[in-house]
Amino acid sequence: MNPKVSVIVPVYNTQDYLAGCLESLLNQSLSDIEIICIDDASTDQSYDILYKYAKLDRRIRLYRNTENIGVGETRNKGIEYAQGEYLYFMDSDDILSEHALRIIYKKMASEQLDICFFKLSIIYEANKSMENDIIKKEGIRNSYDGIYTGYELFSSFIDNGEFFYYPCTAMHKKAFIDRHNLRFSKLKVGEGGLFIVNALIRANRAAFVDKRLFNYRIRSSSATTSLGAELHSTYGNFIQYAEVIKLLANESCPQITQVLKKYLDLQARKIKNLLRNRAEFARHIEENIDSDYYSHIFSELCLPRRRYFNGFDDTQKERILNATKVIIYGAGVASLDVLSSLNELGKQIVGFAVTKNTQSLVSLYGHHVYAIDRLIDYTKDALVIVAANSYYHKEIENNLKNLGFKHYFFLDIIV
Repeated sequence: MNPKVSVIVPVYNTQDYLAGCLESLLNQSLSDIEIICIDDASTDQSYDILYKYAKLDRRIRLYRNTENIGVGETRNKGIEYAQGEYLYFMDSDDILSEHALRIIYKKMASEQLDICFFKLSIIYEANKSMENDIIKKEGIRNSYDGIYTGYELFSSFIDNGEFFYYPCTAMHKKAFIDRHNLRFSKLKVGEGGLFIVNALIRANRAAFVDKRLFNYRIRSSSATTSLGAELHSTYGNFIQYAEVIKLLANESCPQITQVLKKYLDLQARKIKNLLRNRAEFARHIEENIDSDYYSHIFSELCLPRRRYFNGFDDTQKERILNATKVIIYGAGVASLDVLSSLNELGKQIVGFAVTKNTQSLVSLYGHHVYAIDRLIDYTKDALVIVAANSYYHKEIENNLKNLGFKHYFFLDIIV
């Protein structure tokens, strides 16, 4: 009889964390599972640890790659090996809460779902700059009741600014994965996001469990930290963007094309901002592009655009550098130019502010968008930089004064 859930665990050089991962799986309250562990040619003691655990519990099925092929292709091998009714992908340095698989399996089976998401916590591992691990509740923040088509849930995630790209926060029906031949890409970083996008646009029945069931670890030495990792991540996001354009070109369902366009608009804004403000990111992508298709997409993203703000004067720069916190008031076309100028000064922002968030805009260029009256805790120490058409300056100034903001100045925006 086949197991209820196949857990696929790619392993590469995680000897210090592997036992904790395996213990969290072996101690699941849903015991009818198989744990497919694939060592991706580790150079530490990871395989020896896997071998020891496989001897102790027959639910662990152990495989070993003869050469390092990356997490995406290793997960694909796991899909081929899997015999369970449902699939769950887990990284070998993470921890799953005790009842996670039982809760998600029960939801999947009772509702006949293709895919089901849940919440996670992220553990930022302590390094030289911090004494203890930092745990943050990130990923999907809101609740989503009911049953959706995949593209409906996808659209809601985008509208609410959710980060839903972790494969470890979703369970899939094996028959659904096989029917659509869904597989991970060869990307070193970001391969999971493209897989989730493909799954969401194909799923007939999708749902969400409002429970935090997973601890995702970001190690100080992992593939998701350091400048090198940032470069890989940006490259991965660029390739995802280019590949989703292909999905859009081949899609005939109006609802799916609409949500893919929404996703592409969001990703284009993020990537353009990175490429225009971090020359090393653009250079890394350009040096690693291996096809004319990717080169064309890259050139389109990097096309120069009209500037609506030409930089701060010396007095403004001094005020910015002396400020403890900075807020950009305005979310129009000039806001990117202002953000770029702040980046050149090495100044981070609290976020963007608007008078009233009538468009329910959640984020802009990777920063949160707030209604200005939600930022009254910053009235005494924040510097507000108003990047709006001069037509609205008087109204904005009255609003800032009434709310109690002490420090602000207005920019000359080119219209």
